Amino acid sequence: ELDQPGEFYLDRTNGTLYVYPQNEIAAGDNILLSMNIEPLLEFAYTSGIHVSGLEVGYTRGKGVVTNRADNVSFKDCTLQCTGQIGIYAEESTNLEVSGCTITETGAGGVLCSGGDFSSLTASGNLLTNNHVYRYARLVKSYTPAFRVAGVGTVVSHNLIHDAEHNAIMYSGNDHVMEYNEIYDVCGSTDDSGAIYTGLSWSDRGNVIRYNYLHDIVGPPGGYGVSGVYLDDMHCSTQIYGNIFYRVTKPVLIGGGRDNTVENNLILEATDFSTGSVVIDQRGVEEWSAANVNQLLGYLNHVPYRSEVWRARYPALYSILENSPREPRGNIVKNNLIYRHKDMGISSLAVQYG
Repeated sequence: ELDQPGEFYLDRTNGTLYVYPQNEIAAGDNILLSMNIEPLLEFAYTSGIHVSGLEVGYTRGKGVVTNRADNVSFKDCTLQCTGQIGIYAEESTNLEVSGCTITETGAGGVLCSGGDFSSLTASGNLLTNNHVYRYARLVKSYTPAFRVAGVGTVVSHNLIHDAEHNAIMYSGNDHVMEYNEIYDVCGSTDDSGAIYTGLSWSDRGNVIRYNYLHDIVGPPGGYGVSGVYLDDMHCSTQIYGNIFYRVTKPVLIGGGRDNTVENNLILEATDFSTGSVVIDQRGVEEWSAANVNQLLGYLNHVPYRSEVWRARYPALYSILENSPREPRGNIVKNNLIYRHKDMGISSLAVQYG
């Protein structure tokens, strides 16, 4: 039955793998097969570990795992050919991943969380100057190059490309995503975004600035893919000074509030079926009522009425008394839009923005 390159058959009874190779196998070529499912490197409850110049890969599991570690860095490393994510850093502080190449992973590049929600103390995590591509070989969606959670991670100066779905996903507060170049992502997923978040009133203080997003088109037809997508009433992200070139739907704000879209360059539509900056009012639509319980649940998990939170995010303090399902407080100004469709901003967003 193997009649074309790339096909394989596993005889599970006898433990024999039959492969029709994509390229000719020459004498001296290495054929690598891993049965390992454990992380290749793991750091837990430790600090002051610095790894540089190391190649990590060829495993069915994760490449690197850190758990509640502080001041751990990976510099100029290569992480490749993993069955799962390249680096999984849970509850980390002062983590640095810089100058690394991450490719051919099975389920994402780097996931990191950290920081303290009660005091809004930043994690100090830094993901910078990395090249991440072909990072979702097995799990095609919601396995981005960078997934950040918690408080205060910086994602900067990275080159991200070649993926079926997102490049950067974030949740939490006070993250900064800047000076990244992103292209050829969201290749086969509709209603998606290169930089994506959603479904939170309390994830505030995030900044997306000075990024270059280009050639993000997605599959034909459907709802379309976005450069920056704030889904389902997400709030308080500043989208500032970015360049969107040949992006189907550069900015989409899905009914959220207190977001800013300012000083961006939006250039050269791939088609003219969707607006350049879209702010809808889905929060007041009947179908979105099911999301409200989730939004309330997330809100009640953070101390948004504490003095620390009230000082940092004053608009959040009284959100429940201020028609929270309406898209209020959004600002759109000083954007240059060239050869793209007009903005599509809903009437409520205009009225209250």
